[in-house]
Order: sequence, then structure tokens, then C-alpha cells
Amino acid sequence: MVSLRERVAGLCVEALARLAVGGGAHRAVARVGERLAEPALRLAVAGRLNAGKSTLVNALLGGAVAATDATECTTVVTWYRHAERSSVQVLTRGGERYELPYGGSVVLDRDAGEIAEVTVSIPVDVLHRRYLVVDTPGLDSMSRLDELSTAALRQADVLLYVMPHPGERDREALTAFRSATRGARMSAYNAVGVLSRIDQLGGGPPDPWPGARRVATRYAESLRTLLSDVLPVAGLVAQATAGGAVTEADARAVAELAACCPPGERRPLLARKETLLAADLPVPPAARERLHRLLGLFGLREALALADSGVRGAPALVAGLRRGCGVEALLSALDQRFVRHADVLRSDAALAALDRIGWASAPPAERAALAALRSGWPPYGVTRGCCARSCQGCSATPGPSGFRSAPRPSTSCWPSRSARTTRPGSGCRPGRGR
Repeated sequence: MVSLRERVAGLCVEALARLAVGGGAHRAVARVGERLAEPALRLAVAGRLNAGKSTLVNALLGGAVAATDATECTTVVTWYRHAERSSVQVLTRGGERYELPYGGSVVLDRDAGEIAEVTVSIPVDVLHRRYLVVDTPGLDSMSRLDELSTAALRQADVLLYVMPHPGERDREALTAFRSATRGARMSAYNAVGVLSRIDQLGGGPPDPWPGARRVATRYAESLRTLLSDVLPVAGLVAQATAGGAVTEADARAVAELAACCPPGERRPLLARKETLLAADLPVPPAARERLHRLLGLFGLREALALADSGVRGAPALVAGLRRGCGVEALLSALDQRFVRHADVLRSDAALAALDRIGWASAPPAERAALAALRSGWPPYGVTRGCCARSCQGCSATPGPSGFRSAPRPSTSCWPSRSARTTRPGSGCRPGRGR
């Protein structure tokens, strides 16, 4: 059976044959066709400055791919795409394209203000099977990159909005973003909030999950017109467990630290980084500093608790930390809500892009071609029927200028709130009652 995406792509091919090559309408329709030919959804990661966006990108992609420190790279729109050969392509504001060497990270060769966007192509399977990712500069810094960031976000099918400490400024930022991307089919149904630094909420309590659940639930309700949900994640731990960052040497250091520092004596030791590094312990300070850099104080507490329960070795330690950091729940939610319904979401975004094409001043032949493109979209009943077979509870809504939006998955695609707010990893560590 022909999918919705294939049907829209076929309409683009028919329209291109009737449009003047090199004209504005031809280029715009060709871009939509190229977008539909991509293997996966486009997922944008946005948020305010220093929200933990790049850390989340690394957690999604399974390794330290995106720069997380305050470098020039974090102020540039960066696309991550799948390719068999790793490469970095830079597009300047003047339209020049060129490649940079890629050795596991991106090092820019000019000021970020001269760059329109960077594309990192890497052999990461998730970029082929699930979603392409675009990492945007912090919304607080959009005065310089407003137009470029907005353009990138308008091209996305799904938005992850990252917020470490939700507040009124996040509501303002989301409202401004919605206004800037008007007409791009971006709404609460395909936007999710991520509470990215749960270990820092409330002054960093030993167990941040009760507070994180309350905060996530409260803001999911207060931001319900802007986000379909808010999911809590310990971003730093999620990043550390995504690739091979945690080594066997790290696992041995955790086990040694757990052995020399009984659970009842850990609270003052793990209250501050300085205390952890200054303590007189058999584990070398350099090893402790590395564990803190990888996991933070919360992650280290979780790692020690896993060691107490008998967990040994890097693979088992990583698995336990991953269960307890919230990232698996986030990935599952993304799969259920978006990846499963990629055909509908991508078709909807393509139609929105086609609907924005200016054709009032086009020559008569081009106007006729664009009108045929519009009239070729499936009738409401056909579109709704296609969606009903893949997503229960979907509906379709009329789009601007007579288009029919692709049916939108209902929020029933999400796990229940009780399932989402259960503490990740609860019950998986013997001897720990929380």
C-alpha cells in the first residue's frame, strides 16, 4: 500500500515536471521532495541558553557527538545526519559550502557569526532508523541567530524543548517560538518538554525523583497548550550511559569507593564536588574527578548504590544507571508518539511547507501546476482512513488554503501518567527501599 509520504512525494514529482526549472516554486517543491526522501523524522532540540540541549542530543545519539561546553559550536545550528563516512559540512551565511575534518568533535575554523549551519554526518544507526536531529542555539542567544534558528525549527517534524528549571521564561520562549514558526504545523501535539537536570532541583536532594515527578506533572499541566507532556531526565547520566564513556576502570573505581565508604557515611562526602575530591580515600582523586565529570553527584550516588547491590563491571553498571536516569522512558515515549507515526507527521510537515509556497505572482502555467498539486491531496475521508489503520484515536483537521492536515496522533499514544511518573529503575536494585 502506498504511504501518505509516498503519495505526497509523488505529487511533488508531478508538480516539478510542470514548473520552470530554477524558479522559486520549483526550488521550494524540490526541497519538500528531498525532505520526504530522507529516511527518518526531523527532530529539533531547542531550549534556553545552557539548558542542556547538547547533552540531551548526545544521549539521543549514543555518544559524545555534540559539544557541551561553551564553544562556538554551541551557538550554531547543527544538523546530525546518517552517513557511512563521517564528515562535517559548513554552510556560511554567504552561501559557501565546504568540508571540515571530523575526529569525533567539530572544531570550527571561523567565527560562528559567519556560519549559517553545520551538518555532521556520522554512521549512527538511530539517525537512519528513528530521526535526524537538529541542535539549535539557546533561545536566549537568538538575537544574533534568530532567523537561522527559526528556519531550522520550521523544518522539524517534532520538537524537544529542554528546560532544567522550568519557569515563566520558558513559557515566554515557547510562545515566541510558536509565533515565529506559525504555519509550520508545530503545536503541542508534536512538542515535548524535557526536564533535563532533575539532580539540581531543590538543591540536589539525595533522591531527586519525587520532586522531579511533581515538577514535571505541574508543568505538563501549566504548559499543556504548548507541550504535550514534560518528561524528567538526568541528562548528564543519560549522556554518560549512551556510548562507551563509562569504562571498566570507572566501574572498578565505583566498586572501590563503595567498599571504602559505607552507605551511612556517604551523604557528607557526596554533598559537594570539593568534599569528594579532598577526602582521604584509597581511590585516587583523578579517578574521583573523572567519575564526577561523567556522572555528577547524583549519578555517582546511583552508581554506588548499584555497587552496594552487587553490580560489577561497566556493562552492568551502565545498564543500571540507564534504567535509573529516565532516558529509556523518554526514548520509549518518542518511539510511541512520533517514530511509530512518522509517515503521518512527515506528510503533515511537507504539506505545511507546500502550503507556504508563494504562487500568487507565478506565471499561469506554474499557478496551474501548484493548483493541481493542492487538488491532488487525498480527500478528508481517505486521509483519515489511512491514519486510522496505523494510529488509534487519530483525527484530521483542515489546513490553511484548503489543504487537509495529515491526521494527528492523539495523546492516547503516550504511556499513562502513572506509568511515566514511576521512578525509573525502581525495584531493580536489591536492598534499596525508596
